[in-house]
Amino acid sequence: VFDFQIPKHRGVTYWSEGEDRRILVPTPDAYLIALDADTGESIAGFGEAGRVDLMSGLRRQSRRRLGTYYQSSPAALYRDLVIVGSSMRDRPTRVRDTPGDVGAYDVRTGELRWTFHTVPAVGEPGTETWEQESWRQAGASNAWGPMSVDVELGAVYIPTSAPTNDLYGGHRLGDNLYSDSLLALDAKTGDLKWHYQYTRHDTWDYDGVNTPTLANITYEGKSYDAILHADRNGFFHAIDRTNGKLIYAKPFVKATSVTGYTADGAPIQDAAKYPKVGTTIDTCPSFLGGKNWWSVSYDPEK
Repeated sequence: VFDFQIPKHRGVTYWSEGEDRRILVPTPDAYLIALDADTGESIAGFGEAGRVDLMSGLRRQSRRRLGTYYQSSPAALYRDLVIVGSSMRDRPTRVRDTPGDVGAYDVRTGELRWTFHTVPAVGEPGTETWEQESWRQAGASNAWGPMSVDVELGAVYIPTSAPTNDLYGGHRLGDNLYSDSLLALDAKTGDLKWHYQYTRHDTWDYDGVNTPTLANITYEGKSYDAILHADRNGFFHAIDRTNGKLIYAKPFVKATSVTGYTADGAPIQDAAKYPKVGTTIDTCPSFLGGKNWWSVSYDPEK
């Protein structure tokens, strides 16, 4: 029986250089710990006594360790950087909440090397997609699922969730970047290369966190370095991972709220499906999605 009230964790990350072999673990109580892979002992020179507090420096801090802020997926690794998202329990009564920023830490020292704001801050691109400056209050849009890295392109691909409130958007009109998106960041600096938003102004909890799978595909006679993603909104996407352009999007289950995509990749959404106070709507898929967080696989021979 799956208990939604108890945080779960889905794996660890291994790093080595010469004789230095480490296991990196973002823990359910929101620390990043470094262990000696041979002995299992904490590495004293990493952070403080072998761990980094992942709640340190959070914006609009209103979260409780383990209860509403925790870690549920393994960190991504790019050269000497450990890249970490976060998990947050959905809180439908909150307007003001903590954004799910992504951080990269030095694998040797635990020093924070860069941070990306998944809800943009003052002066940053994306604030214009939150009407009435609702980005000042909004939270979540966090990366609670596994990320992927293309070492050759120097990119980390980060899938993000719905913003708060995940089932009502009357207080945050607009497209709400960078929620429900795939972010391609320069893995060394954290700078945004491109983004692709699967669902705009999400009011159905269609977190876009399903694992981005790197694949080399041929579609309509053209070869692509692609990302494959089966979204909770019911559409299977192939995206050019070099530039973020949509290759194709096709429904793989019944989809009634997000109904398709334009030629340039914008989601087509049924405005009648946005929840309003005093109304009931039916949507398919449910908040559990056409597919949830588990990874897809692909056969390069077929």
